[in-house]
Order: sequence, then structure tokens, then C-alpha cells
Amino acid sequence: MTTLIKSLAILAVVSLTACNSETVQEQLEEGTWVAASGALANCDDPNENETIVLNTSPCTATSGECEYIRFTFSDGVVTVTTITADDGDVETDQEQGTYSIDEDDILTFCFDGECNSGPASVEDDVATLVFLDIGEGCNLTYTLRR
Repeated sequence: MTTLIKSLAILAVVSLTACNSETVQEQLEEGTWVAASGALANCDDPNENETIVLNTSPCTATSGECEYIRFTFSDGVVTVTTITADDGDVETDQEQGTYSIDEDDILTFCFDGECNSGPASVEDDVATLVFLDIGEGCNLTYTLRR
């Protein structure tokens, strides 16, 4: 009986390890991600550092001042949909670019020939994307939720 319990415990550990072996790219491609928060940090001018307030549901004409950002990843193509609202005016912008993730989980986004890179991680239903030196020396971080 003890051998059976040990075997089951080993099988459980191996199964859990196998379930968590997906790459960051595989995890990102498992659905649509909504930006829950954003931040500009480490800017050359410290006055440029800021927390970016984002909505986790799409903006409407009654949302007041609002910004919503959704990321969809699929086969090396990223679609970023941004919906903003201000004083009842709602605007939707959609950009499509490419992305790649290397073996060190460095994510590179390219839109219209301009590329930015930085570390990416996914844990459960939360992804963190950091883009290094996006201009003005700032790093941009997004926390995304599925």
C-alpha cells in the first residue's frame, strides 16, 4: 500500500509539473487579455513617471473619462484594441502588429516598423508585459488579465 501511495504522489507531482510547462507564448495565445493597469517608470524626467488608469470593461458614452485596452495574440500577430471615452465621445482604435518571444521570455512587439522589447511573464490568468526604454527613457509596464 505504501508503494502505491508513493507512486500516486510521484505521478501527481509529475502531472502538475507537466501542466505548468507551457511557454509564455503558448499561455498568451490562450485568449484575449485586458489591460488591468499600466505604469510609466524609470523615465529620464521623473515627472514623466505615472500610473495609467485603465478600465477592465469597454468604455461607453456614459463611462465618463475612460481608457480600455485589449490584447489578442495569435500565431505571431498581436491585435491591440483601444477604446477611449471623454465627455460622451467614444473612439475605438485597432492596431495590428507582430510579436515574438525568445527563450528568455523577452517579448518584442513591432508596429509599423517600430519595435519595443522587454520581459514577459504569465502566472495563472495574469500576464505582465514590460517594454524597456519606449522613449524619454521610460519603461512601460502593463498588467493584463484574461
